[in-house]
Amino acid sequence: MTALNASVLIADDEPTIATIIERTVNQMGFATVVVSDGAQAVQAARTLDTRLICIIFDVAMPVMSGIDAAAAIRAFAPDVSIILMSGSDHIALSQHAMPKSHFAFMEKPFTLAHLRDLLKQVLPDKEREA
Repeated sequence: MTALNASVLIADDEPTIATIIERTVNQMGFATVVVSDGAQAVQAARTLDTRLICIIFDVAMPVMSGIDAAAAIRAFAPDVSIILMSGSDHIALSQHAMPKSHFAFMEKPFTLAHLRDLLKQVLPDKEREA
């Protein structure tokens, strides 16, 4: 799979943050899909199927939290990489909710360099060079 065939799903109810993340991910060579709540993320993940390599979730979103959405997606896509992010201290909860492999937590506010580093960390080996 090349980066051109790989998609990153971004789920955040704050449009400004979603746009910043989207631009950064696009600059890294990956396609993006942006949604504004956890339920939309689960639906989009099913649609993206094998092209989905990473999901970046805000922890607190309407309809379904990022943690609940991540758990729902891991049920049918267990190897997808996940980055949970929050402006408050949800790190302990999120670490217990998700398996350690292909998982990271990002505290808001974040730098673009930190976002890039986390993406490189959680992506499967074959995607890191993309």
